[in-house]
Amino acid sequence: MNHAFYWNGTSMSDLGTLGGDRSFGFGISATNQISGQAALPNGAFHAFLYDGVMHDLGTLGGLESISYGMSANG
Repeated sequence: MNHAFYWNGTSMSDLGTLGGDRSFGFGISATNQISGQAALPNGAFHAFLYDGVMHDLGTLGGLESISYGMSANG
């Protein structure tokens, strides 16, 4: 299993998933919001935004989505 994590300089925090078994973090803002992709229970992947809680960003009508980055201010 792969899980996205946040490193604050002294410790790691597991960001979890959207109910599946994997997540990947790809972008981080200056305010420590994190974007990436996480698995759903059915195995599909959706983009997420993490700001202390992982939020499913859904899709634009397809089956899957991904977020590779974000602006400095989120």
